[in-house]
Amino acid sequence: MEKKEFSTPDLPFALGVICVCAAGLGYQLFLLLPVLVVCRFINRKFLFFTLCGIAAGVFSLAFHLHLKQERLEQLPAKGTFLNLVCQSCDSTVSFVPGLPQASSFTANVLKIDGRNVTGNIKILIHAGKSGIPVRYSEKFSVSGGFSPVEEDNHFGKYLESRNLHGTLQAEKIKSLSPPGGFIYHLSRLRDNLLERTLHGISSDTVKIIISTMFFGVSGGFDNTMKQTFLNTGTLHLFSISGMHLAAIAALLLIPARLLPRRIRYWVVAALCICYALSTGANPPVMRALIVICFWCAGKALLFYKDSANLLALTAAVLLLVSPELIGNIGAQFSFFITAILILTAGQIAYYRAETGVFMSAIPRNPLTFKWQKKEKFKWFLISSVILCSAAFAGGIGISAANLLPVLPGSVFINLILMFCVPLLFLLIGVRVILGEFFPSAIIEYIFGLLEDFCFEGSQFILPAGLAVSHVCETVIFCVALLFACGSSRRGLRYLAVGTAAGLLLLWLIRPCFLAPRVIFISSDSEKTPVIAIIEPAENLGFFVNASCFEMCDTAADFMRRAGIFRSEAVLFTQSKNSFSSLCRLTAAVPPSRIRLPDAEGGLLLRYLAENRLKNVVSGGREREFVKIFKEKSFCRLEYFNPGSKLSFRMEWNDTSAGRIVSINGAPARFMPWGNRQEILYYEFR
Repeated sequence: MEKKEFSTPDLPFALGVICVCAAGLGYQLFLLLPVLVVCRFINRKFLFFTLCGIAAGVFSLAFHLHLKQERLEQLPAKGTFLNLVCQSCDSTVSFVPGLPQASSFTANVLKIDGRNVTGNIKILIHAGKSGIPVRYSEKFSVSGGFSPVEEDNHFGKYLESRNLHGTLQAEKIKSLSPPGGFIYHLSRLRDNLLERTLHGISSDTVKIIISTMFFGVSGGFDNTMKQTFLNTGTLHLFSISGMHLAAIAALLLIPARLLPRRIRYWVVAALCICYALSTGANPPVMRALIVICFWCAGKALLFYKDSANLLALTAAVLLLVSPELIGNIGAQFSFFITAILILTAGQIAYYRAETGVFMSAIPRNPLTFKWQKKEKFKWFLISSVILCSAAFAGGIGISAANLLPVLPGSVFINLILMFCVPLLFLLIGVRVILGEFFPSAIIEYIFGLLEDFCFEGSQFILPAGLAVSHVCETVIFCVALLFACGSSRRGLRYLAVGTAAGLLLLWLIRPCFLAPRVIFISSDSEKTPVIAIIEPAENLGFFVNASCFEMCDTAADFMRRAGIFRSEAVLFTQSKNSFSSLCRLTAAVPPSRIRLPDAEGGLLLRYLAENRLKNVVSGGREREFVKIFKEKSFCRLEYFNPGSKLSFRMEWNDTSAGRIVSINGAPARFMPWGNRQEILYYEFR
């Protein structure tokens, strides 16, 4: 058997870097041995460059761990009140009139209580109380409560992947020096263009969509808007990504044709760099920027580099600079789906070339041209459907592993938007150039249609319930997809397709065999417990209470791990609850209805209505599987599902030392009061 030779080291080098960043510096490095065996089976050159990637990854990981440890030693414990001197490093903050201010921004820490330190934090602010965000590169003093990163929740993992070391709930912000620098002037130019684009537009929703979708401005998207676009699988449109940068590059190439060949590509690359820096330079944008810069350099200097090798080189560069990106969901989606699209496009081009060979032998005449036109249109439609389906398949494993909803119906909506979004980019470009001379009513009407289309689509798309037991299943699924799209051997391709399909079937049927479970989450005496009850076989789930963000996140993760992404109801035991966390819970696992305690006042109902939470009822007038009784010294919860014959009784009694929880009359656990969560899992056999 002839072994394939690799002309460039990009792919094996990137493979080594990715494996090291995924495994870390612990005992899991031994898991790389099978990878090295496979590399040796390919050829020695592939093995050598893979080892080079592993060595570079180990060095980079050790260096970044050393820096992280130094920074963590400088940071105080949770809940400490600090006085900081910082410098803003968030270019997505905008000050355009009419747009809502961002509720948070990132900054570099320069001093803590007069002591020089280094680190990056996210500053959380409240309009009217803490002030407004500061401009990029502006130095300022801020005081507030500090919380270091906790990696046991989604928000902590997000902060860690962005190389942030904690959050600060700001109490007071005071500017120390004016902003300046190249990126600051870029963001000012972006704000001027955005203000020109939004002038005359009256709809606040359309303003937010345009500013987020095309200019990368943070702030404005509330939970309802996020949930609408998340339920249709179109939320990726509203975060500047590689697709946006590619569209910008394509539009810039049109007028750049007026310039000499050697110059036009350097101009396009420079403008793309400016756009990336002014919109936040997140990992997907940097991935696309590196690829576009290499492509422009290749065109200008007359050299060629394969797309797959270019993507691999980009991944290696970004991971060596920031190894934490291996855990960033956005970066995972960006790189893996792009790789799937490149390999799938190659297969489509191969089959299209095979079917079109005979046409080159036919004499040219009007009938031939008409035939060729039909063939081009046919392959255009076929390619669009296949590429959109491949992108969806590429996201299944990552979504399931990260407890995100998998939306099969989103393929259809994204297929339609695939043709519309480039036109929207062109429309905004015309609006930026013409300003007020381009009618604002047209902009409002078209983007209103986009919002209505996504909202109506969200009502019909149901998430698929997938349950992944181990990350190894996801790795095998993703590797199988790569071979299914990229292998030139038919047998290997069929084997890879069968493996991926088998794992997907396993994830689909696994929730049906999971036993009913309940989770009881408690913390301090001031907060009511949060309870989640699930029956995966019935696709049924209930939440009881929504006391705080952390407990709601834990309960939502518990439900999504069982493949349930829409709950039946959120119920409350008493009026003493932090209802603000209910908005976060309903965004994670939307309920069909919310039931409040008896005689709940109109103020709370008005608060829920302002946050667009629907199907809110007061009291126990509706028939429920779950009944809640509030006694003098304890609470009792009774559950009975006539369809599955599951019934149980849970009681919890609050004492001076903690909570005593009983299930079906038998003591289950004692939970002492404290700041950290105390969790009880119970499975019904």
